Amino acid sequence: MELLGENTCNHIVGNPEVKYVLQNCPRCLGKGTYGDIVFDNEGHIKTITGISQLKQQLKKIIIENTRDTGYGFNYNLINFVNDTQLLAIKKELNRCIEYLSSIQLREQREGFYYSNTELLDSIEEINVERTVDVRRVNVTIYCKTVSGRDAIINIPLER
Repeated sequence: MELLGENTCNHIVGNPEVKYVLQNCPRCLGKGTYGDIVFDNEGHIKTITGISQLKQQLKKIIIENTRDTGYGFNYNLINFVNDTQLLAIKKELNRCIEYLSSIQLREQREGFYYSNTELLDSIEEINVERTVDVRRVNVTIYCKTVSGRDAIINIPLER
């Protein structure tokens, strides 16, 4: 179980409240969602489990800049993307996913419980597509969990 860290944006921001549209919203920056703790109607923090938890963990490791520990993605690769860099980006995404898998296994050995729908089993495919903006790529990752379920995430990466 993990905290739900992604809110759907209603594009109402400020005090007094100002209504924005998706394209010019200062909170979500046109993405439709933003990272923050999510509360339910009773004021309790929402949590997620299963495939949703795994997808959130995958997104988190990829949107984070590389740390000294190795956690995160090397955003220096996304700079005027060409065919050679597409391959390097795929390799870096693969490294991030393998790193997440090693974290899960270590945490399991330390007593943390993961369900079979939360544990990474294999990377099926990583697609990286260039966009009109040479500093941006669209990524789709297809993974399998230990339970055999598919975990598919789509995420734009930009420098």
